Amino acid sequence: TGAAAGAVAAQSRCNRNEICDNADSEVQQEYRQNQAKDAAAAGAVVGASKQRQSRRQQAKAQEQQAEQQSATAAQSAEAASKQAYSGCMSGRGYTVTP
Repeated sequence: TGAAAGAVAAQSRCNRNEICDNADSEVQQEYRQNQAKDAAAAGAVVGASKQRQSRRQQAKAQEQQAEQQSATAAQSAEAASKQAYSGCMSGRGYTVTP
């Protein structure tokens, strides 16, 4: 899409006679192609930057999810341990209060 935008912008400048007043069609075509190439390169840079940003956000979200799951697992393990201890001690005649 960057190349297409660059070509359209270049054609628009040629139509307004800013660049291509006395240039033949071959020069005009070369100008439009160069502008399109530059716009495509800029678009690729922006696209790559957004892709890296998206990957960083996904990695951060996955890390937060893993931390939350780890915390939940630790809480479950602690609750199970307390329940097992309470059951063991109650079976021996002791009263266990939280």
